[in-house]
Order: sequence, then C-alpha cells, then structure tokens
Amino acid sequence: MLSIMLQVKLEQGLEMLKIFKEHVSKTSILDDFGFYENRQKLMQEKRAKQQSLQGQASTETVIVLLLLLIYYY
Repeated sequence: MLSIMLQVKLEQGLEMLKIFKEHVSKTSILDDFGFYENRQKLMQEKRAKQQSLQGQASTETVIVLLLLLIYYY
C-alpha cells in the first residue's frame, strides 16, 4: 500500500477548516444516492441491451453463413 503524508501549514489548515465550517450545503451526500443508483441501473440496462444486440448480430451472421454454405454446395 502506498502511503503519502502531506503537511499543511497551520495558517492554511485553519483557513481550510474555517471554509468547511462556514459552508452552507443545499444537499448532502445522502441526497445523491438515488441519482447514482438510477444512473447505475440505466447503465446496466444499456450494457445488457448492447450485449443482447451483439448476440443477435452474431447469431444472424452464423445463419447467413450457413445459408450461403448450403446454397453454394
């Protein structure tokens, strides 16, 4: 495991903490879960559809090749 240690000067560290403390958030990380769950579901459906289409194309190619072999022999 790679471990990197960064040092922050006191003044910059205090400024960062002040920014975090004073920041007013309109949403929380929990609000985003629904969005990302829906996005993941859509991506999985898209991937499944693409795989299905690729499978159909492969099957159709095999059928065409078999028909060509039968026709020419």
